[in-house]
Amino acid sequence: MRDAKSDIQVPEPAVSPGDRVEVPEYLAQRERAQRRDRLIQLAAVVLALAAVVAAGSLLTPLNAIRRERQLVIDPQTVGTLPPDISLMTQTGTLRALAIVVGFVRAEDLKEKGRFFELMQLSTWLCKLAPQFASVWGFAAWNQSYNISVCEYTAEGRWRWVLNGIKLLRDHGLVYNPKSIGLYKELGFIFWHKVGDISDDHHWNYKKELAVQMERVLGAKPVALTEDEELDHFRPVAAAPRDVEGLVAGDARVADFVNRLRAVGLVPGASLLEFVARYQRPEANVTALRKEVDDESRGIIQQRLDVLNDESTADARDRLLAALRARELRTQFKMDPKWMMTLMDKYGPIDWRTPFAHALYWSSYGDKVTKGQLNLDAADSMNTARFIFFALNNMVQRGRYIVEPDWDKPNESFLNALPDLRFIDHLHEAYLEIGEEQDGNDPEFRPGTSGPRYWVGHVNFLTNAIRQLYFEGDARSVAKAKRYFRYLREHDVDLITGKTKPQYMQSVGRFVWSTLDDAFDSSRGATQIIGAFVNRSLKEISLGNVEGSRAFMEKAHEAYEEYMKDPRTDPNDRRQFEPLSRIYRDQVGLFMRSPGNSTYQKIHLWSSLDVKVRQDVYDDLLPFFTVLCEAHDPPLDVDKAFRIPPGMDDARDREPKARDRKRDASEGVRDFSP
Repeated sequence: MRDAKSDIQVPEPAVSPGDRVEVPEYLAQRERAQRRDRLIQLAAVVLALAAVVAAGSLLTPLNAIRRERQLVIDPQTVGTLPPDISLMTQTGTLRALAIVVGFVRAEDLKEKGRFFELMQLSTWLCKLAPQFASVWGFAAWNQSYNISVCEYTAEGRWRWVLNGIKLLRDHGLVYNPKSIGLYKELGFIFWHKVGDISDDHHWNYKKELAVQMERVLGAKPVALTEDEELDHFRPVAAAPRDVEGLVAGDARVADFVNRLRAVGLVPGASLLEFVARYQRPEANVTALRKEVDDESRGIIQQRLDVLNDESTADARDRLLAALRARELRTQFKMDPKWMMTLMDKYGPIDWRTPFAHALYWSSYGDKVTKGQLNLDAADSMNTARFIFFALNNMVQRGRYIVEPDWDKPNESFLNALPDLRFIDHLHEAYLEIGEEQDGNDPEFRPGTSGPRYWVGHVNFLTNAIRQLYFEGDARSVAKAKRYFRYLREHDVDLITGKTKPQYMQSVGRFVWSTLDDAFDSSRGATQIIGAFVNRSLKEISLGNVEGSRAFMEKAHEAYEEYMKDPRTDPNDRRQFEPLSRIYRDQVGLFMRSPGNSTYQKIHLWSSLDVKVRQDVYDDLLPFFTVLCEAHDPPLDVDKAFRIPPGMDDARDREPKARDRKRDASEGVRDFSP
């Protein structure tokens, strides 16, 4: 090497290959740390990739659990979400704040009476949290209970009660199909708000619902047995879902539809309403009271001629069954197959009653939520209770007599009578559900309904024994004795295990000892008064005039005793129909009951007051006709059940007190869509 200045050559140090260069310690530590970091990073990447793969494999079962617990809306169940709900569910954490502010605003609107704004706000709150059942339940309860009572008209109150029902039935359960809480709330509204007597307008709600259902299902069939009533609904349950496909694929149905169109009837809800209005067993008589012009009457008759043509009866029945099934699914969100399942299990349910709807939704909710991971035990138990409540109310007042006012449903006539056909079914339901829910409970006693339901079961059987005993026929009394023996055997003192004192007497003495307790409620009073009237009719049908008079006096005493308190009720919330109307409707019930022989009915008919016979003759004539034709040998209906004298004048005079005088609009209404 040369120095630039001195040009002196400086030798470079010689380094042999074996010599080692010493690296400072801090540099060595840095290099080791870098190698360790790279290994850690590599391991982390590998672990992250493994975690991603593992997480991906868990995605399917996690999504299934989320759907099962209803933490997300399942598109496979709901389908494509409406745009407004889809948009609102994308707002993230802001939803919680919006919901809180919305509920505060809702309370403010309710206090100020701005109900329609409140309804819209409630709808938005539900859409902000569609999968949270409690939001839907609160909004529905608010409308059916809190807002409805702020209205002063029957129509206004029913509008809000129905809004609450629709919010749960038509929307809430769509997004929460396995929420036991929503089924409980819906069943409660039908059973308590519509079916009970706590609301001053409860009769109006019952009438509105009854007319709604009759628009779709038509008039009750003329049937002699339970099986005949069930068979009347069976085609609806078996009807195809695709009405258009039925018409396109069946030439006879298509031809019938063309004939309907020729007289201005289009298959759909309007056709069902026309059938419900005019194709009734008594329609040929009631039409005489309608104030319609000749042209309108002619149009109605043309349509009835097409509907009543026996050559197309099969096509007509299949078309009507399919239309009814479709309306049940679309308008009421009810599955006709499940309705038929309930009827096969519990008997001829009258779907015009609110108790039938409470039974449907509580039993359906119990079915579809079994085995749910997030099932609330209290809600599950209470939902099952509504099955008992619904059947119990059917026993007490499940047989409806309805004369619809189609234009003003809340002005219809409705009377609710006991239906003892459901006693056996309710007893079996108590035993079945009680064992299902409490069978593993140490306190469960075989043969009973379990510790949670036993008190209600005993109260029900006490009432049932009383009703069956007063029916008076051998079959009913035998049932009363059977249930009395059941209570004597199973309703024992839990401490001593001995039979309770009230069962250490005859069934007759037991029944009479329970009468005072029955008058604590309108339901009990209804049962007793109806039972006395029915027993009076039964005695006179057997020729026992004195016995009939004695039971009728008991009915008068019971009626006056109960009505001492309800007469102070300004809204008639607890009052009954006049006793004369109760008597008239009990005559109809007696005539239709299969527990009474044909000859008993003939003898009773000849013994009734002329005015009573005039009032019920037109309604009962179709039944009398079927009854006489089914008798062996067949009877002449005109001789067995003679037309009351003065019947023509009775039809021409002012309609019965329970009938509204119909106006001309009923005959000229356009039934096309």
